[in-house]
Amino acid sequence: MSNNLDVLINKIGFEIVNKKIIEKNLIDKMLGVLANDGVYAWWVYTKKELNWKFVSDEAKFKEFEFIKLILLLNEFDYLFGKILLEENITKICELQKNIEEKQKEKKDKNNNDKRKLDNEIKKLKEQQNSLINQFFIKLSKDLNNLLFFREILEKILIYARYHAKAMGD
Repeated sequence: MSNNLDVLINKIGFEIVNKKIIEKNLIDKMLGVLANDGVYAWWVYTKKELNWKFVSDEAKFKEFEFIKLILLLNEFDYLFGKILLEENITKICELQKNIEEKQKEKKDKNNNDKRKLDNEIKKLKEQQNSLINQFFIKLSKDLNNLLFFREILEKILIYARYHAKAMGD
């Protein structure tokens, strides 16, 4: 890895700890999942552990630890393409507004209309998840990029662990 890439990895590892995006204990667990089970398992585990949800307010959405982490990983856009583009965040929040509207509509409908609305809500949620997952779907199509990303992510988490130790947990 080049020196510039190592500097970027170090910066992101530091920011994860400095901005309190992830606690040291969770960094260790994420590193274990990545090492034992791979990038996609890390992705699924991270989404679960950083306890986030879709919201319609973009500013609030960007404050979730999971989204902050993804936005930090966007620093590698020159290697892998943007992980979560700003317009995707906008689309995700717009979809959430639609979901919330349909959930309100559902209260006043009969059973047939409720089923239709449930199907529409399900499709909207699938679109949201697709926008969040599209980077990993794209990444998994190229084994070299996937392995390189895994190496970078592992270094980021290792550096974050050392930064956390140096800062006194």
